[in-house]
Amino acid sequence: DLYVGSVRGLVCLSPSGMREITKPEGGSLGYVYSLFEDNAGTLWIGMLGNGLWCLANGVIKRVVDSTLPKHANVTSICQSQQGDILVAHNSRISKIGSDGSVSSFFESQDTVSAWAITCFDEATLLAGTGCGLKHIDLNSGEVIRTIASAPLGGGWEFTTSRSLTVTEDRKVLCGTSDGLGCVNLAELDQLTSTPEVHLAQVHWHDTQPVEHSNGFYVMPGKWRVDFDLWTDWAIDEMNCIMQFRLLGFTSDWSDPQPLSRISFNSLPAGSYALEVRLQSSICGTGNSTVVSRFQVGTAWQSAGIAISDWFGSKAESKTGFAFAKRWAISRRKHELEQLIGERTTELTMINEKLRSAATEFEQLAYTDPLTAIGNRRAFDGALAAALERGRVSGSATSLLLIDFDYFKSFNDQYGHAAGDDCLKIGAATIKALLRKPNDFIARIGGEEFAVVLPDTCRASADRVAERILSAIRELETPHEKSAVAAHMTVSVGSATADGKANIRPAQLFSDADDHLYRAKAAGRNHASSDYKLGSSSLPECEAGKQIGQDRVIQR
Repeated sequence: DLYVGSVRGLVCLSPSGMREITKPEGGSLGYVYSLFEDNAGTLWIGMLGNGLWCLANGVIKRVVDSTLPKHANVTSICQSQQGDILVAHNSRISKIGSDGSVSSFFESQDTVSAWAITCFDEATLLAGTGCGLKHIDLNSGEVIRTIASAPLGGGWEFTTSRSLTVTEDRKVLCGTSDGLGCVNLAELDQLTSTPEVHLAQVHWHDTQPVEHSNGFYVMPGKWRVDFDLWTDWAIDEMNCIMQFRLLGFTSDWSDPQPLSRISFNSLPAGSYALEVRLQSSICGTGNSTVVSRFQVGTAWQSAGIAISDWFGSKAESKTGFAFAKRWAISRRKHELEQLIGERTTELTMINEKLRSAATEFEQLAYTDPLTAIGNRRAFDGALAAALERGRVSGSATSLLLIDFDYFKSFNDQYGHAAGDDCLKIGAATIKALLRKPNDFIARIGGEEFAVVLPDTCRASADRVAERILSAIRELETPHEKSAVAAHMTVSVGSATADGKANIRPAQLFSDADDHLYRAKAAGRNHASSDYKLGSSSLPECEAGKQIGQDRVIQR
């Protein structure tokens, strides 16, 4: 038998014909994103917005756990050599044991933990993520190394559940947004060189250090020193992790962090050595290196150096009166320099806080506070920018307007708190369906959302609209007051602008809004679209030729 998953559900093709695999209570499974058959012949079914299901001996059931929720977005499934089932969903990879127990195996800071996963050997899981290929230890869940960029540049962003495979000669083929990449793990394991760190520059602030053969000598006081570092490591320089410690102050290494500037200020009297080491995710940790040494003297040591310098400079400075006068002037000068430095530092900090507050305010001004996606202001800018890019490249731009059906009745029945939760979950679900980097979603009204799809023809936009309709249905949010279903549904209006025509944002919006009205008039829980604005005679597939058939297929 051949099982085929699509945005509309799961079907089985056999010599006797075709039949749909439905839920135990009846009805389509919804958007099937990933299929995997394990060694025992069980079919695992990953859904977008409807969690994980399994089909064994003709019986289908949902797999649900506190770590694997009912409405999870499951992107990829595989099996380890030990027999465990590994499931990538949302920001997590979960492990299902032979006894059916579910446990969280790996947690990512990204919204999608992995688009594709497969086991390389009994100890290593390969995960194709939005930011590179990760090698994960199957026992600890720790990332062994990450390959984040191609040899000639460009990020490795994996695309689908089938974009990662291991060949018979143990090479890893990676399907990314930039093309097909090949990783030879055996050759990577043979690399013996490790990254080394070097000192680029030292910047002292609010003090005048004395440099000698063994480093710097600085007077006590309120000052700051910055150490700029660099590495000639060429394999994955941007992914090198740094640790440092200041000997004479602490023997403990700092937490791992990206290679960056290291700063200290106003240290007590003593001798110090800054020691740094780098770690490559591919080749391990390099040798630790002392990049700089410096000494902070006591007040008496500083006075002794000053007296020695002054008495050795000019003959007249040997008199007590002249020395005392020059000492007083020098001390006053140093105090003024310190005061100026302190005020300058305070003003710099105030300016940084103001810039940070302005940036945060600007972000808030373009973000919807309920759903954490773009608001109407952000949408206006995104739509105008997409149409402008379309005019330059000659590619089509599509717009979807989405309205939650009978939402006022939902609020009246379940309360505004439940309504807010419905919108937040709905926004996250729709956002998870958008695959291209420039796709944009915004909340433009109470229960109305907009999706801008640059470089997208009408046929592709229609497919996105169908996915949205299906995904919201599969959330199965109860809605007793709906006139079209027992659960929440949406209506979608779609319009597409020909890149060769000078279509204004208001014109495209008006056309999409008109089709949203048509979808509602047709009974809601429905999508309505048109031919491309500015090109009434073109068939729907013609738009795909303008932007490339590969992009149409990705939808």
